[in-house]
Amino acid sequence: MNSRLADLDCLSARTQKIRGPVGIHCVWLYDRAVYLAGLHDFHEALRRGPLSRTIVPAAFGPAGDRWTAVGRFADLVVEPDQVKRAELQEWIAERACAELSVYGGPAWRLTAAALDNDTAVVSLLVSHSLADGLGTYLAVAAAVHGLHLAPTYDSDGYSRLRLFADEVHSAVRRTIRAAKALPRALTATNERRNVLSAGVVATGLPTWSARPRIPVVGATVPAAEWKAAADERGGSSSTLAVAISAGIATALGRTDEQGKAGVSIAVNTRTADDFRANALTEIHLDVDVQDGPLADLLPLRRRMKEMLTDPSWKRSAEAGITVAAVFPRSLLPTLVRSVFAADYLSTGCSLPGAMDDAVLRIDGAPATEVLVYHTTYQRLESEEELCERGGVLTVAAVEIAGKIRLSIRGWHPTTRADDTDLAHVVSDVFRGYGLEPHIVR
Repeated sequence: MNSRLADLDCLSARTQKIRGPVGIHCVWLYDRAVYLAGLHDFHEALRRGPLSRTIVPAAFGPAGDRWTAVGRFADLVVEPDQVKRAELQEWIAERACAELSVYGGPAWRLTAAALDNDTAVVSLLVSHSLADGLGTYLAVAAAVHGLHLAPTYDSDGYSRLRLFADEVHSAVRRTIRAAKALPRALTATNERRNVLSAGVVATGLPTWSARPRIPVVGATVPAAEWKAAADERGGSSSTLAVAISAGIATALGRTDEQGKAGVSIAVNTRTADDFRANALTEIHLDVDVQDGPLADLLPLRRRMKEMLTDPSWKRSAEAGITVAAVFPRSLLPTLVRSVFAADYLSTGCSLPGAMDDAVLRIDGAPATEVLVYHTTYQRLESEEELCERGGVLTVAAVEIAGKIRLSIRGWHPTTRADDTDLAHVVSDVFRGYGLEPHIVR
């Protein structure tokens, strides 16, 4: 198996090493105690699956880092003391800040806790440099099914001389490829600046003495009702998710000067036997819901289809990543800061589709609820960074066991919505599309 990281994976790992981990955080809730024997089996299975790898940094930056099957793994943690149900959100927020290191490990952590009302919770935090949302759930499903899909890499057995030669060859090849991609990358960068929401870094915002806790809310509706609501408006499941994301952003005040909500949609590009950590790209849409819910989703659906079927947007995005992946590592902090500053209002929207029902059974029996993954930016969510960037909003929507499950994680400095406020916003937006969500928090 090729051990050299894909350009996006390499860029992701390097920027996170400098700017702090980005995690995929999955949370399972139970109206019973967790079956610890089953959870231990699940933990061991994860260690024998797609998550059982770490990264070795390249000696020559342009060569690109490489995967290795050698690394450190964190033990399963079972909290010795009960967690108060009223403090569950705080516990989830603390787990999202757990230390991760994709270079050498541990790159993922599994934690369980009993709550004081005879219920329980399990947290799985995975480095985004190890797997994206879909990749994480595929690894979870494989572990539940007992599949041993641990990758192996020939380079783990190379001599130093062969590793050196491989790095030189890779550095030359990737540098030439980046040089060819540079003109398209520069054009794409200018175009992106024109289509992104207002890119003025937030100033004059209030400050807090402690790190703001970003509320997380889950919303679940039957898949049949969700799809019926989309069909009635001429849309698809994906366009309805984008419209709802835009509605939540608008309600929180995360809009540009024209009142439009920018939605950056992660598009899955994973294929069979695809071992990339991040098999995705992105499209950006500005959605105007100032006058209320969209009665007609067909125009939005057409815009999404046009972008997805236009090969130029994908080539442009890939060109920018190819060039950035050979950037001197010393310049990456400036690159990351400029990206976030230019696009601080956009809502991240992840739509990986239907999942194997097995993801509910990590301890051997179905969980009561699951807060589908949300993305956490550990260092970028400090009080100082959040106020400078102007907050954050991410939405993930997946289908599991006949239900559409959304995880909404958002905080805006000027509205400062807490868990209850965000739950009300989410419920109101859903009702605008004829849906009554079951709120999980």
